Amino acid sequence: MARLRAKLMNPETAYVELIEQLRFAMVQAGKPCLSTLGKQVGYSKATLSKVFTGKAMPSWVLVQRLGELFGIPVSVVDEWYTLWTAANMHSRKPTITSTAAVRDTGTAAVRDGESGYKCPKCGSWVVDTTLHTGWHMEIEPSGRPAPPSESIQGWHAASEEITLLRTALGNEVR
Repeated sequence: MARLRAKLMNPETAYVELIEQLRFAMVQAGKPCLSTLGKQVGYSKATLSKVFTGKAMPSWVLVQRLGELFGIPVSVVDEWYTLWTAANMHSRKPTITSTAAVRDTGTAAVRDGESGYKCPKCGSWVVDTTLHTGWHMEIEPSGRPAPPSESIQGWHAASEEITLLRTALGNEVR
């Protein structure tokens, strides 16, 4: 299930959310020094620094060990796995080596003679795949319906997970 959800996620967004949640968990755990933390999880201070500053993708083993060390609930670690999978899938995508023409799927208006397609998931008529996939990622992971205006401003995939994390660590959501 996590892999299916991860395929719909924006890899860059998933990576940023994962790192933010790891940082939040570290702060809530008292922000231990990296050398102490490294000894407890079996990773170097340098590796941890790169991970927490967003300069390196953590291994899943490291994410699991941090979750265990910080006392993170299994449900939150499961959400971390979804984020990690999405971010990791991006880093493993093959690069295009040929010069084949790539169709523009940007946010430009539909050109004359072009048509979209019906989304099999929600039934919407889609002319901009990138924008529509982003909409699914913003709305669906939390399980909440789209707001009446169809606006996704202020909604993000980690809202529910951050709330669970804060609740588990004893902090009120502000």
